[in-house]
Amino acid sequence: MIRLEQIHKTYHNGSPLHVLKGVDLEIGKGELVSIMGASGSGKSTLLNILGILDDYDSGNYYLNDVLIKNLSETKAAEYRNRMIGFVFQSFNLISFKNAMENVALPLYYQNVSRKKRNMQAMEYLEKMGLKEHALHLPSELSGGMRQRAALIRTLVLEPELLLLDEPFSALDYQTRLQVGDDIGQIIRNEKKSALLVTHDLSEAISLADRVIVLSRRPAAIIQTIPLIFHLEEDTPMNRRNAPEFKSYFNLIWKELNQDEKSS
Repeated sequence: MIRLEQIHKTYHNGSPLHVLKGVDLEIGKGELVSIMGASGSGKSTLLNILGILDDYDSGNYYLNDVLIKNLSETKAAEYRNRMIGFVFQSFNLISFKNAMENVALPLYYQNVSRKKRNMQAMEYLEKMGLKEHALHLPSELSGGMRQRAALIRTLVLEPELLLLDEPFSALDYQTRLQVGDDIGQIIRNEKKSALLVTHDLSEAISLADRVIVLSRRPAAIIQTIPLIFHLEEDTPMNRRNAPEFKSYFNLIWKELNQDEKSS
């Protein structure tokens, strides 16, 4: 699905700022990977490169075996719009449109008829437990509902790759737990490949198949930790209560702090 080979990135706004240093990364189909690292370590830059929103200086980025650097701007935009979905911490819902209209909006820009796009939006809203709130404005929805609606709006285009940048950080703790668990299940049920950037270690462990730890800038991958849980039902909430959870938490916490001390 995704393969990065020795990706380097330097910004030249005044003094050169070397952000990424030889990043190698693979994400398979249906795999959810979490990226962790200190603030300013290059996580957002990496996300922007994967989302074809920023270029890179050297190395190779393959998306479904297509080398992204060789694409024209038009072709790159086509790949981005067709294959990649973004979910950010801000919901970016249009305030004067109801939940169904917000979810259906991307289909409007793809010239899907009103009847068909509203029908598709309602199918997703029902699947995600928001059918009863389809005609509610964003201001009439809870924070958790708004984040679900934002995710559904991304999924309605059926992207192959989801890029999630601190998607739950604007929510209160209790809502964050519930929505994080719901969205983790949705991503798995839809069999999407996903990259999650988060500062919340518990969130990363409960949702991901692997956690990748980035060093401080210039960022390189210093550790990859596969997450294996022996559970009858592998859900985010069940992971939090599993005996393996604490071991993974301590291991990754140690890696994050070790890098901080050595900087």
